[in-house]
Amino acid sequence: MEAQGIERKLVMREFALAIVIVLAFVAVFASLVAREASSTSATYDETSHLPAGFTYLRWDDYRLNPEHPPLIKKLAALFVSRQNPWPPDVEGTGQELAGKPVTDSLTEIKRSWALGLGNIDSQWTFGHYFLYGPTAATIQRVGARNPMQIPTGVPLDQTDFLNNADHLLFWGRMAVMLLGILLAVLIFSWACELWGLAGGVLSITLFCFDPNFIAHSGLVTTDVGETAFMFGTVYFLWRTCRCLKFTNGCLMLLFCGLAFTGKFTSILLVPMCTLIVLGRVFSNQEWPVTAFGRHKLVTRCANAMAVAGLLVAMVVTTYVMIWAVYGFRYSAAKDPAQAAKAESWFQPSPDLSAADQTRRWREPGYFPIEYVVRRTAAIQSILKVKPGGAAEPEVEALLANTPVGLNGRLILFAQHTRLLPEAYIYGFASARMNSLTRSSFLRGEFSNRGFWNYFLWSFALKTPLITLAVMAAGLVFAIRRREPWNSHMAFLIVPVVVYWGVSLGSSLNIGHRHLLPVYPFLFVLAGGLALEWRKLPSRLKPHAAYLSLAAIAICGSVVFAPLSNPVVVYPHYLAYFNELAGGPAKGCESLVDSNLDWGQDLKGLKYWLDSHHVDKPVYLGYFGMADPRYYGIQHINVPLVLGGFPMEPTPYEAFESRGLYNKAIEQFHRDLRVGDYIAISATNQVGAYASQPAVRAVWQRILSQCVLVDQIGYSIFIYKVEASAP
Repeated sequence: MEAQGIERKLVMREFALAIVIVLAFVAVFASLVAREASSTSATYDETSHLPAGFTYLRWDDYRLNPEHPPLIKKLAALFVSRQNPWPPDVEGTGQELAGKPVTDSLTEIKRSWALGLGNIDSQWTFGHYFLYGPTAATIQRVGARNPMQIPTGVPLDQTDFLNNADHLLFWGRMAVMLLGILLAVLIFSWACELWGLAGGVLSITLFCFDPNFIAHSGLVTTDVGETAFMFGTVYFLWRTCRCLKFTNGCLMLLFCGLAFTGKFTSILLVPMCTLIVLGRVFSNQEWPVTAFGRHKLVTRCANAMAVAGLLVAMVVTTYVMIWAVYGFRYSAAKDPAQAAKAESWFQPSPDLSAADQTRRWREPGYFPIEYVVRRTAAIQSILKVKPGGAAEPEVEALLANTPVGLNGRLILFAQHTRLLPEAYIYGFASARMNSLTRSSFLRGEFSNRGFWNYFLWSFALKTPLITLAVMAAGLVFAIRRREPWNSHMAFLIVPVVVYWGVSLGSSLNIGHRHLLPVYPFLFVLAGGLALEWRKLPSRLKPHAAYLSLAAIAICGSVVFAPLSNPVVVYPHYLAYFNELAGGPAKGCESLVDSNLDWGQDLKGLKYWLDSHHVDKPVYLGYFGMADPRYYGIQHINVPLVLGGFPMEPTPYEAFESRGLYNKAIEQFHRDLRVGDYIAISATNQVGAYASQPAVRAVWQRILSQCVLVDQIGYSIFIYKVEASAP
């Protein structure tokens, strides 16, 4: 009895210590996330995700941002919705607005809302005006005809806008941070169960000081939340396969359902879980069962039946949760008839034009699912003979006669039978279409079909070197220990192999963030080094532990490139690149877009302009969807770059709207004066999304007349014109 009491006290003491450790690490992680979340402007996708989540909660309508299921966006909008931001209502979009010019932000919001079902790009217009809609008084004061025509060189401040965008973004980001904290707890729990407290500490350290998770846990996007849900599914599947317990099974089903309502990459759980549970079927070990009394499964047939039951339960639970997250309603619009009527007010012409075949393949008030399926098939057929892609007229010409294939028929079957909610079907079809071709940049090269080694490079360049070393050592020692495959190795390795295998074949090469789901499994695997640590002499253990944890913490925020002049990345974690890439200052030579430059540094640009007393508009080539005017940045939008809200006025739009791009750039070149400043985002500087190679050459020629004077958060380059235009 006395021995049992001592053992119980030791267990309680270790449990209390574990709680303290988790709280300490979570507190540090949360402070780092909150610091970055409060210091950055809206990133590209946030201007769509957060407003869409708000509309889901406020109006029970799912027309905006259907490319991802709504759960994580709903969670992000929980805190925002309680603050009652503008606009108060968009339902019943008024017929009185039809045919009238846009004169205020509310009219633009209602117009983009009404067109949202037929035109997926309307989400960006809605999102922009939700966050950055100017007040009617502001429009009147500056003498603009409408909110799109407010001059970019006019000084504005945040009181000139209807919403406090920074406030809304911050609280939306804090909701996502909670999902990051959930992931930290899951990683610690699994590592502790496998390797003990020391293994849990190592694994949670790798996570909490990883710059990629710090950055993306503070953004209203789906990446971190989906990573938590997928990891939680496999973790609780592992616990269920160790002991078929009611709580383990329920948590596994819950996380599986959450994953499928968070992002479409959850489909990879199907091969992951199927391959994993086969190990349980063919295992010779007894399977304890406590769900319905205490007994054991000992035969292969019993194991197979239990596994089949688990898989069926996962399918049923996921199916119900998908319907639940859409309010058990098929239509994306709350009232499809009213939605169709409102759309007709803003698109009154019934004539079918070549540029708007969408109407031919959709029922008014619903998404154009059949159009997307047919368009996907047409693009696929063209890519077989033209790997570089095709012009829009070629795609439109093939819509009617191209076979849609098996996947297309399955999607149309789901639509016709209403097997799943409309927005879920359309989102999946759109994601499938968008993955076929997408411009990407990798180490000085450009492609619209992606690079097979894109994620290999991003993994090598965006992961701290010490983390790479620790994960590699964890794998090596696991192999040396000859761990039984069906014990836990399959649960840690199979998800990584499946995810990597799909990623290497993906054409969607726009961000290392898409690889985040593999990291938690590798962090837990690395925790196995604790078993080797225990073999050290007692006098060396504390020193080895402190040095290892300190090195992980430091290398997540400091890059030793060059070694003589280390660079502190904090708080610009989104721009993190390790020593192999030359640090964040040289990151744009390898990767751009959400790897480095996602529109997050407008606040830093404003601070730089004020501190350097720049009192005239700066030429701005911004890649992002936030509004520079909201931060009081007086600027002139430059031609031939992607990014910056497209409705912002530019002195060169008269040329660009007519396709006279050479004229636009010539006029811009003539306008430059010695002493002018050009602020250009890294993505635009390298020309990652430039439609023509000549555009990149033009920009290199212009910037050759300038001197680089500074970098803002490593994502915006400040140049000063030093020579007159030739």
